[in-house]
Amino acid sequence: MKRKNLIDERIKSKKTQLDLSDEIGISISMYAQIEQGRRNPSDEVKERIANALGVNVGYLFFGEPITISDNFKEVSK
Repeated sequence: MKRKNLIDERIKSKKTQLDLSDEIGISISMYAQIEQGRRNPSDEVKERIANALGVNVGYLFFGEPITISDNFKEVSK
């Protein structure tokens, strides 16, 4: 399943897949597979992508922002 938010934010930032992959230090092939949903990036790569696009990791990969309090609620259940 394609990651629509990721694709939309990259396009909104006027970056190509090559631009973004170079900026975050991964191959364009890996980045393209991440966008296509064929590959799951590590948490570190997710964070680098989100920082490069200036958005929340949760929004890009899960459809909604993840906050520290959200994480705490999950752990404390």
